[in-house]
Amino acid sequence: MKWSPSSLRAAAIAALISVFPVACAPAVKAPPARCATSGIQRVGGPISLVDQTGRAVTEADFADRPTVLYFGFANCPDICPTSLQTLRAAFDARSGGAPDVNVALVTLDPERDTTEILARYVSSDAFPKGLKGLTGTPAQIDAAAAAFKVLHQKREEQGSAVGYVIDHSSLFYVMDRAWKPIAIFPSEMTPADMSACLDAAMAGAKG
Repeated sequence: MKWSPSSLRAAAIAALISVFPVACAPAVKAPPARCATSGIQRVGGPISLVDQTGRAVTEADFADRPTVLYFGFANCPDICPTSLQTLRAAFDARSGGAPDVNVALVTLDPERDTTEILARYVSSDAFPKGLKGLTGTPAQIDAAAAAFKVLHQKREEQGSAVGYVIDHSSLFYVMDRAWKPIAIFPSEMTPADMSACLDAAMAGAKG
């Protein structure tokens, strides 16, 4: 089945509503709307990828602290850079400073996103500090995307210099140190709502 950009976005929103029902623990301040912090146990799984330095990584390499994960690609014309910039703004706006988390971008375009390209991309001053870029073989990328229920589809761009783009769902996944999901939220949230969602996730994980 071929997905149009609009139908893919609609499917992602529907999945967010049906698979990730929002609920909050009694001792945790209620998260903002569309921030899912419970009912998300079926999302996520092991990863076996390569970071922007060429080093092989798995989920075990992120066990030192929680991780905010995003799936996108370096040639993404708008939604990926905007999403990562918004996350950076969410970190910068926090009164207590940025949360102590890892942040990683998993490319959905392993054909073009080499380690060198990802290294340049993730080093942008507009993105969260310490952002890691992860790539791998198409099979490894597909496995990671399937584990996180990421919708993605290659679409040819006739007459465009980029040749093709990847239509994809755009969600942030917050994983705890045991690589279990503690929050999922859409990338079009405001920085304030992203920050509140992260606060709720961290408080719930501690509780």
